[in-house]
Amino acid sequence: MSQFLLIDSKILPDVYSRVLYAKQLIADGTVKNATDAAKLAGVSRSAFYKYKDCVFAYNERYEGHIVTLHAILEDRSGVMLQFVNALYKCGANILTVYQDIPNGGRASVSVSFRTGSEEMNISDVLDTLHSVEGVVSVSQILG
Repeated sequence: MSQFLLIDSKILPDVYSRVLYAKQLIADGTVKNATDAAKLAGVSRSAFYKYKDCVFAYNERYEGHIVTLHAILEDRSGVMLQFVNALYKCGANILTVYQDIPNGGRASVSVSFRTGSEEMNISDVLDTLHSVEGVVSVSQILG
């Protein structure tokens, strides 16, 4: 079970800050690959790969919660668009959408979104999504 902690980097071993720096170098295009990023950041390539998926920089503008929903939608034109539009109107910042191939006239959809810094009532979001024509069911998985 994963557990996230918010820790001041001053008390952590230097390798974590170096991995974050290497990730930033890749993200902003300063370097083209992990080997160059690790070298420039002063961390071994093996340490970079060991920690890159577990170390993240805290950014206050992303302090909202991440929520994942699972829905069953009718396989009709426009249903997915209405579903995503309803999330947008609720203030959700959609991060991922995964839709299975429709089977039996229905499609399984998983959506992850960030709630934003203001308080978002997930029950209200679920009620809104349930009211979208073509939504068979929707439930919260995580968040």
